[in-house]
Formats: sequence, structure tokens, C-alpha cells
Amino acid sequence: MDKKQPLTVSPTDIEKVLKMNNKKTKSFSLSAYVEQALKLAEYEKDENGTIVAYVPNVSGFFSQGDNFEEARDNLRDAIEGNLVVALQLGFEI
Repeated sequence: MDKKQPLTVSPTDIEKVLKMNNKKTKSFSLSAYVEQALKLAEYEKDENGTIVAYVPNVSGFFSQGDNFEEARDNLRDAIEGNLVVALQLGFEI
């Protein structure tokens, strides 16, 4: 897997996405959702020594890093990015 730059998402970005969808703004804690997903995360070391992080049974919630902390931080970014895309597409979270 190639390393990619982490995606940074702020609460303001979420607010903009919700307004773009012309829907009533629903209040939820993105950080609480992300933390719950991270609690389910699993970590494996691949044949090259890279740590692969993923949330089982959830498409798109995966990442990698040179160590546990980097893999976890990258996974957090991947989860947040997927949530933003889902909101942009009008999916309920």
C-alpha cells in the first residue's frame, strides 16, 4: 500500500457539508463516532513490517503506518474522511 497524506476534517467542514445537502442540520459528535470505530479496530503487521489498521466489516475504514501510533492516526483520518464523503452523498450517519 502507498502512503497517502492524512485528511484533516474540522467540525466546520462537517457543518458546511450538512448545509450543502439542504437538510436540517443534525447534531452528532463526529469525534465520538470515530472513537467508537477505533475501539473496534484491528491491527496486523504485514510482511514488510508495516502496521495495517482496519475496522472489521466496514468498507473504507482501513489504513497503515510504520508503527501503531501512525497506523491509528491514519485510520482516524480515513474514518473521518469516509464520514465526510457519506454526508456529502446524503447518507445518514
